[in-house]
Amino acid sequence: MTPDDALAEVTALVREGRTIDAIKRYRELTGEGLKESKDAVEQLAEGRPPRFSSAALQHMTGAPPGESLSTGQRAELERLIVEGKKIEAIKLHRQFARTGLKEAKDEVEALEAELRRKSPLPFPGDAARRDTGRPTWVWFLLALGAGGLLAVFIQRA
Repeated sequence: MTPDDALAEVTALVREGRTIDAIKRYRELTGEGLKESKDAVEQLAEGRPPRFSSAALQHMTGAPPGESLSTGQRAELERLIVEGKKIEAIKLHRQFARTGLKEAKDEVEALEAELRRKSPLPFPGDAARRDTGRPTWVWFLLALGAGGLLAVFIQRA
């Protein structure tokens, strides 16, 4: 069953006014606890889709974490990770999988670790993260010049 199918089934129960049945069914479909299920059903009643945890997605689809994404979605996340755009990858994962921030971050980091194990070469985005825009020696010269100016002002005072 897909997450959309699960939401449709639970949403139908909510619309019929069968809140307790909706909570029970949500728990069965996702494996979530009572509080999480109640919160999700309340979100559905307000017209907002709930966020699924990685465990809930795995429970619904039967797939290991990270494999509930389509091939195209996974490829897009991999591209962002390789380019060093991890934050964008996390945001996109949240949209794709309807998960919370922590779950998306964990999934993206697991995907990054998998990609790094497969590729011995550094990612192109790694160089961008190390590059601060100025070489270290420029900062050293600036600090040396500031120290010299400070010494001049102290001697004059």
